[in-house]
Amino acid sequence: RGGTTAGQLTLRACESPWIDGISLHAQLLKRSKQKGIGLKELFSPCSVWLDAVRAVSFCRSGRAYVPGAYLDWVFSNAHFHNGTCVFVDRELEWKEDLPLGVIVIRALFLFLADVTSLRDVTPALRSWSGKVMIKKAAASFGVVLSRTDFSDFCRLEAQLQRAACGLSSVRTSIYIKLFLWNRPVLDFDRLLAFVAADLLA
Repeated sequence: RGGTTAGQLTLRACESPWIDGISLHAQLLKRSKQKGIGLKELFSPCSVWLDAVRAVSFCRSGRAYVPGAYLDWVFSNAHFHNGTCVFVDRELEWKEDLPLGVIVIRALFLFLADVTSLRDVTPALRSWSGKVMIKKAAASFGVVLSRTDFSDFCRLEAQLQRAACGLSSVRTSIYIKLFLWNRPVLDFDRLLAFVAADLLA
């Protein structure tokens, strides 16, 4: 199948369909500025996304997983077409199967990282704890996340940034844990400066 591999990450050439319209990620950013909107209404479009993710999932030892090929099924790569969810930019593939909860956390983490730097967002998104916010958001569209899901996400994202960008897995892990503890402390734009310090040393 070809592709370039670094650690457990493989980058493959792929073709994506042209979808006329904005991504789910962009839709959520727009909705986050609606006055008075609650979490359930804000994240209601995610139910279609979740259906697509669950459709490729399987159960092992009582836990739902998806194949590593679906690593990058995050909101920014999800578009709606004729009532279904279509994914673009599917170049990244992880060697191991991934817990479904980790995919949910990753999508919400990337979304909330963008929201942190925005003004005038709904108070429903202003929780100081990134972890609490992610758990509440996920619950609003029917996903209950566990402590193990968060631990696995932290480990995956640190390894992913190391393999994809050569960034320090230790620094990435620290950044993520700080964000989950108190996300106003950090914003997404500071991640590269914080993590890339090792590369410039």
